[in-house]
Amino acid sequence: MEIFAYTHYPIRLNRKNRMVYAFRTDGTVIRAPWDDLFLHIGEGTVPTVGTTYDIRAHVLDEDGVTVKDTFTLAYPGFLTGKNDLPRLMRVGEYVRRYMEEPDGVKKNAEYSMLFNPVEGRREGIHWSLIRAFAPSSRYPWLQLLFSMVFSLFFLGRWLTMLTCKVPVWPEEIEEECKIEADDPYRKDASNNPKFGFLEGPWLVICVLTGLAVLAWVLVKYSPLSLLFSG
Repeated sequence: MEIFAYTHYPIRLNRKNRMVYAFRTDGTVIRAPWDDLFLHIGEGTVPTVGTTYDIRAHVLDEDGVTVKDTFTLAYPGFLTGKNDLPRLMRVGEYVRRYMEEPDGVKKNAEYSMLFNPVEGRREGIHWSLIRAFAPSSRYPWLQLLFSMVFSLFFLGRWLTMLTCKVPVWPEEIEEECKIEADDPYRKDASNNPKFGFLEGPWLVICVLTGLAVLAWVLVKYSPLSLLFSG
């Protein structure tokens, strides 16, 4: 459902000039002062998941009432129940602390351990594999048990990466948000920890198993095979 669009829709937070920049789905950019945003818990619907919740930001007009723009500021993955709202609030607090607390940058840097390797490029096939099987990352046996389903996620994700454009920030925003090379809190995908067996060979085993099962199901229950078996 996301092919031929953008690989992702980034958001930039600039605590120095108090601005927020967010990519729209049409490739244009929302620019809004952080202190003027109206934040609340938003509710949406994803066809394959159901009701979801996120930290949503309204960009208000000068009257303080009319909504000019809206975008999702933050959300944790696979949040579908109201019982998980405390987890959503923690993500919102992560953003708020960065923008508002004097030591917010230092605190967030200490707790930021994993970064999507998508800055200026598409995610690689290995990262697509990790993300596709992420829902059961704490339970490897479930990754194998549901390998056919996760393999479909992987194929869909990789197809999306191949057909979508990489978002590019306007030059003036790049200049406004330039990060100094000697910034002690500068972190990106190069700081990611090394992956082990469960994030590498194990996922290859799971995806090959899942694709084999998927191929068997397609052959076993294809209209042609049912016609000859009947």
